[in-house]
Amino acid sequence: MKSLGILIVAALLPVGAVQASQVQVFNDVAASSGGPNGIRGTVNCSAACSVLTNAGGSFGFGDPGELFEFPFNGNNPSNELTWMNSVLNTSYGLGDSSKVDSTSSGVNYVTSFLYVILKIGQSPSHTILRNDSGGALTFSYDKASGAQGGLSHYVQVGQIPTVPLPAGGMLLLSALGAFGLAKKRRR
Repeated sequence: MKSLGILIVAALLPVGAVQASQVQVFNDVAASSGGPNGIRGTVNCSAACSVLTNAGGSFGFGDPGELFEFPFNGNNPSNELTWMNSVLNTSYGLGDSSKVDSTSSGVNYVTSFLYVILKIGQSPSHTILRNDSGGALTFSYDKASGAQGGLSHYVQVGQIPTVPLPAGGMLLLSALGAFGLAKKRRR
């Protein structure tokens, strides 16, 4: 019975603490060379996050991240979503997204979406933040000293489904009760 109590408590605790992260964002040409002159800013996240990069023609996520030339009107969420889908080979629609305008640097934003398209200053102007936390993520963008343009706006894409903890806890208790009944029948 003692081990059953330990099992229940362990199952209800969060699965490891997620580390906060800070990702530097460079101009698209400077990130691969790591040149300090190309730094545009820093994305600060309350939990695990990564930013779009391109290594050898292949897109991925990591630290540092890169800003990319944007082929369309950069103030249109539909165009930004089309760009993201082509880069990541996804098929999100406008119904999967939400645009948030910003004019301040260092402001904290909260998202529970998987991807956040960031529109930062002038060309190169776009990158994608990936929420690696599995839940709500608080983030901010701090412009580097002397860099042009701050965060103009962002588009959140791909809502992360949330499972309420009480529902999960009740499911666990039901399963443990069923195991208890099965053990009692065996006796």
